Amino acid sequence: MTSPPDGEKLSALPGRSVRGTFYRALLAAFALEPLSVEGSLRHGGRYNPMGAFGAIYCGENPAVCAAEIRKRAEHHPVPRHRLARIQLGLHRVLDLTDPATLAALGLRAEDLVADNWEPTQRIGAAARAAGFEGLLVPSAAGPGRNLVIFPDRLDTRSRIRSLGSRPFRLATKP
Repeated sequence: MTSPPDGEKLSALPGRSVRGTFYRALLAAFALEPLSVEGSLRHGGRYNPMGAFGAIYCGENPAVCAAEIRKRAEHHPVPRHRLARIQLGLHRVLDLTDPATLAALGLRAEDLVADNWEPTQRIGAAARAAGFEGLLVPSAAGPGRNLVIFPDRLDTRSRIRSLGSRPFRLATKP
């Protein structure tokens, strides 16, 4: 990928609805606010540049969350986490796991999981600017998908809420 997706191409895509339960791994210190974007706003993430806008990163299941934590903590001790269950109903999500969507945007699946976050941050910013509520993306840490939510772009019909959290202890090896 050499440039971010064209804004007109993005705006022309309908997106898809996403409903169900997703999971969010949180450092224990931040578990009281499972829908906060503070961490992603301060530090940035794969799909949001630091300081530009916040995002809520969720995995489709606890195994995806565990893989993401392990990748991020590679060669470091894994701090204590909690696993929050997030129930949601979103109406316009850009599905970057769909080969037709990738082709329409001139993207390849491997573009989304590379170690360089700058291109994916440009994708996130462009999708958010085009009015998408979030992105459905492949996990860069292993099999499975992540949902990246832009809470400041939620449609009035969309809903997101925490169903609580529990301790999330990881084995030292996957």
